Amino acid sequence: MRQSTVSATAPRDTAAPTPALETRLRGLVAQHLGIHADQLVEYLSHLDGLAGEPDIPSVRVRTSLVRHGARSGRLGRAFLLNPYTLQVLIDDARRAGRGARLDVVVGQNTPVVLIGAIRRRLVALERRGVRVRVRLERRRRDYSVLLGL
Repeated sequence: MRQSTVSATAPRDTAAPTPALETRLRGLVAQHLGIHADQLVEYLSHLDGLAGEPDIPSVRVRTSLVRHGARSGRLGRAFLLNPYTLQVLIDDARRAGRGARLDVVVGQNTPVVLIGAIRRRLVALERRGVRVRVRLERRRRDYSVLLGL
């Protein structure tokens, strides 16, 4: 039987990667993300842990989830959308199964960029057979002019 010449208590080589290797890795990651290597630290610091999207600021939303073929059982909610509540919404829609429909209505002042980020987070549901619609809240018409108020 052969014995190891390395002691269990011997210090391991924990040297940092060489500067050339680190530079090359940063370049490859930045190239994959489609950004400049100088922007990498800033980009990664803004990522959210849920799905790799930049953090979505809290947005007021109303949601409606209907199972396929269900005559009743609509699940409606109104809440501030943040990464946690978004994950709860995704979990509910997954449990509803194929053929379910999820409607997400965001406030009128929500920037288009945020609506796109919400849609990207919900795209996995469409792959599971859940129909997803994200839209702006409709403006309410002001009938006071017609009524002379």
